[in-house]
Amino acid sequence: MSIISQAVGKISGVMADRHMEKWCEQHRMNLNNGKRLVIGGLLVSEFGYLLRYYSNGALSSFENFQAIADAADGLVAQFEADFANPREYQNLNIGLSTAQANLKNLMMIVRTIAEYVNECNAQGCEARLAQGAKFNGN
Repeated sequence: MSIISQAVGKISGVMADRHMEKWCEQHRMNLNNGKRLVIGGLLVSEFGYLLRYYSNGALSSFENFQAIADAADGLVAQFEADFANPREYQNLNIGLSTAQANLKNLMMIVRTIAEYVNECNAQGCEARLAQGAKFNGN
């Protein structure tokens, strides 16, 4: 590989990283205290029980962004179908408005992760995906 090719590759990588940092900032996606994933001001791990529930145990955490992105369309369809009478309300003795708010927040989290995966792929930042919820965002 020539020196010019290497330089172009490094510059492209830096530009892609900057783009993803701005993307994360715009979507309020960061690590709280450098450890816990936050999206839209919400601590993502607090929604793990609902992710597990709606994925029938196939997704037990938010660690694997690619798996969440792959399942996003099906999950969102379930969230939308359940919105009027959420399972959390039916089965866990949670108030209807709280259950609906939780479902709406989970839908936003899943969509944001799916968009992040798509953006990483478009920018050639696949290495960021391997980090999952430990991504090196803001």
